[in-house]
Amino acid sequence: MTALRKMSALVVIFALSVLFTGAFSIVSTEEVSAARCCWVMVCTQEPPIICWEECLPCPPGPPFP
Repeated sequence: MTALRKMSALVVIFALSVLFTGAFSIVSTEEVSAARCCWVMVCTQEPPIICWEECLPCPPGPPFP
């Protein structure tokens, strides 16, 4: 009977630690704002001419409502 109580106490402690860790990680994260991506075509200057697209941060524009 005492082994069952020790086991249940261990399970409760483990559950509380998981809840505390989850709550702490949710509260402590900071909000991230993603930069808008503008796809730009980039080409080489010398032959062979090779072009590819790159994702670069867009220039600042009017804020979105």
